Amino acid sequence: MKCKKTVCLLLAAVMLLCVPFEAFSASEIQGITTSGFTVSGFSQGIDYYLCYPSSFADLKITAVKTATANPAVSISTEQYCGKTSAQRLGDTLDVGYGRAKVTLTVTSGGKTYKYLFVLTDPRQDSFYYAFPVGSTYVYKSASTSSGTIKSVSASTSNAAAFYCVGASGAWTHVQILSQASLGREGWIQTKYLSRGYISTDLPDRYFDAVTALKKAHPTWEFTYVYVGGSMSSYAATIQTQLKNDAGITKSLETIMSYMDPKNYMTEDKIYAFLDLTQYDPAHFNDTGLGAMWVEKSNAIVTKKQAVAYINEAAKSLRMNPFFIASRAAIESGYGTSKLARGEVAGSEGYYNFYGIRAVDKNPENGASYAKERNWNTPRRALIEGANWIKDQYVDRGQCTPYFLRFFPFKSTHIYMSDLTAPTSEAAKLKQGYTAAGTAGKSLHFFIPVYDEDNNGSGMFFDVSPASWYYEDVYRSVKLGLFEGIGGGLFAPEGDLTRAQFVAVLARLSGADLSSYKTTSFTDIKSGAWYFKSVAWAEKNGVIAGTSPGVFSPDRALDRQQLCTMLCRFSDAMRIELPKGSVTGFRDAADIADWAAESVGCCVAAGLVSGTGKNMFSPHLTASRAQGARVMSLYCEKYKKK
Repeated sequence: MKCKKTVCLLLAAVMLLCVPFEAFSASEIQGITTSGFTVSGFSQGIDYYLCYPSSFADLKITAVKTATANPAVSISTEQYCGKTSAQRLGDTLDVGYGRAKVTLTVTSGGKTYKYLFVLTDPRQDSFYYAFPVGSTYVYKSASTSSGTIKSVSASTSNAAAFYCVGASGAWTHVQILSQASLGREGWIQTKYLSRGYISTDLPDRYFDAVTALKKAHPTWEFTYVYVGGSMSSYAATIQTQLKNDAGITKSLETIMSYMDPKNYMTEDKIYAFLDLTQYDPAHFNDTGLGAMWVEKSNAIVTKKQAVAYINEAAKSLRMNPFFIASRAAIESGYGTSKLARGEVAGSEGYYNFYGIRAVDKNPENGASYAKERNWNTPRRALIEGANWIKDQYVDRGQCTPYFLRFFPFKSTHIYMSDLTAPTSEAAKLKQGYTAAGTAGKSLHFFIPVYDEDNNGSGMFFDVSPASWYYEDVYRSVKLGLFEGIGGGLFAPEGDLTRAQFVAVLARLSGADLSSYKTTSFTDIKSGAWYFKSVAWAEKNGVIAGTSPGVFSPDRALDRQQLCTMLCRFSDAMRIELPKGSVTGFRDAADIADWAAESVGCCVAAGLVSGTGKNMFSPHLTASRAQGARVMSLYCEKYKKK
């Protein structure tokens, strides 16, 4: 049922909470009429409201009542995915999914007034960011693979590419986040999406510490995630960043001591791994928040106000309020910093409690950003600043204090540069839970696992130990044949391209590729990463083009092409494969004449098999996992390395 309500103007008593407005003898903006959502306590002098509609369907602003006739009214919306659009009075608001913002601008009586209504979608816990693994497409509809909207390439970072808003079988309904297609909706196969974390096993090195924590807190849950590399390698990256960005010199040993997950597995520090996306009101209370916030005489807010605003932020964002309190307390000195007090020259009256955009070299940037975002009251700054952290970091995979500082998936995307930040954050979080008496609740922790920790249990966080290709992927990587695509990803379900497979064969050959400097293929550029591999393969008769003078390096490799390249490679290496035939396959006629002998040999050698129902499916695309499987078997049987 639609909800329709006329919101009336309150008296000037509420003006103490508002942005300073020019005094008027009577209010020019007397009320607004909305449908589908309510705006509690509307006043001309208050320009920021949190709203909680029961549904996101058919929300409208239908009328604005002013003292002067014929006001100019405009409405703009910003969806959580970033899409913006303009509407008119009476239009259904284009609010999309998740937390949305609606800006109402009214010009009346020679003055312009702007109001922001923040709408919290009651379904927002169902939506999440994701990024692609492998190469595929976004389609207009699910399961039909038709009506291509956008081609997708595997991400080399943990930057989100999609906002996922639904599912149907093996398909996920998404909004696209890239600027060229921002906000467009479509469907992508779920297997090509990752939320960032694939669980791995509990490392032996963590066992005793985790066991002790579980014994003390039986309701706590731990998830172990492989972070895509070694501590030593990532520590070297951080060492360079600290020196370049802040002029700070730290030894690798010092950095690794702050990075090492084992050093956080104590009662005091384990909260550095707390899952900040957990929002259960039963876990939090004002006693806990009050214990985290110190009353300061020179603060811009009192403790009572800070607790109230933080609770509002947590409800609107469905995010851990103890984390919000911790961030604001640490970054603003409990509301006493110049940024928090709105006292930075040129940006007076704009507030920033989280140090957002304030870097060591130029902290004033934080005030400029607060002005740009119109954080013109402490309440608005506390709530919307927390939203910025959620959107830019927590929702994009950095959902623990540890990952806000140490994030190997994308080493440059860090919220705080201080090496001690996870420890400080953990102490504040523990303070809140202890005071609230809720440390015994079912808290969830993400424990990072590096190469030094995992005892060989994983290298890529999208290659699960339970997958059929797990051992093949790691054997092929260990042999130096395959590499990941970056960011701790292997993209096992992604297409194996012609260039990728040629590079695999070139590595297996052991040839000195530096001497291969020419190729006849016109689409192979001299600077391409695969140039020398293709030149070697052409020279040795391993490959042919897809048409005269064209190799098509980025085209997906099909099954018959894979067999042909592998057999030609065997001939070049003088490795004899058994002879075979394809006549037993029902679709033998679909196998190209130039590929039939090679397919028969690979089948007889046990390197490939049919796809079911006595079919070979020669034109079916080979995945990277399938390529790893073939090469793992090949090395085991024919090419020891």
